[in-house]
Amino acid sequence: METLLVALSLFALQSADICAEPVEGGVGEPMFCQVEPELRVETPYFSIDTDPEFLVGLDSGGQRIRMQGSIRQEQAVLEIKVTSLAEFAERRLRWRECSDYQLNGAEGTLCERSGNAQVWREYLLRRGDVSVVVNISASELGMSSFPRLEQIFESLEIHGIQP
Repeated sequence: METLLVALSLFALQSADICAEPVEGGVGEPMFCQVEPELRVETPYFSIDTDPEFLVGLDSGGQRIRMQGSIRQEQAVLEIKVTSLAEFAERRLRWRECSDYQLNGAEGTLCERSGNAQVWREYLLRRGDVSVVVNISASELGMSSFPRLEQIFESLEIHGIQP
């Protein structure tokens, strides 16, 4: 069974690689899959665990993954996107309240804000040649899912070499 997951994960570049019938997402969103049971999605850039509670969308050749509770309502969202070093530095300048952050061998910053019954966390992480932006957000209706999205985020491993 483990060998099957590894074989599948090596080719996860889009949603169709992790489920048979992905569902169309909203404008600018990937196609989504209901992944059961939990699966570790591996792309050339990063790997992360999933949870059946959230739909999983993967696109941009494995450079972006998005997890959310339903197709049309974004009450709680985790999104990871591979970014250029220039964008990485620019995003860091936009946030005022940031702190250093480390996760599974990657280094970067954690920036937080809240307001209007929402909370946002943006992690800027870099390992070797790969830098990613991770956004975790929740509205008032999605606050109960926010801790689980943070747990999923903790499983993120960034591969340090661009493919």
